[in-house]
Amino acid sequence: MLNFFEACDVIIDFSQKEATVALLNYARTNPKPLVIGTTGLNDDEKNLLHLASGTMPILYATNMSLGRSSVKPHSKDSFESFTRI
Repeated sequence: MLNFFEACDVIIDFSQKEATVALLNYARTNPKPLVIGTTGLNDDEKNLLHLASGTMPILYATNMSLGRSSVKPHSKDSFESFTRI
């Protein structure tokens, strides 16, 4: 894995959570900027992600969709307006 890390400027991970955990454990001793979109992480795995972010930049989002990101802030208002109908 070291050759792979050395050849990259940033690692983009949308894999299964087991692979993400292995990546985070490796990256903690071989820091490299990470973009992670893996879903289903439990509390321990999210804690590992938080610990790793102390040694390297990490962008973590379970939904990278622009549409999802732009609609989410308004979804509560929309829901409340529909419940009043």
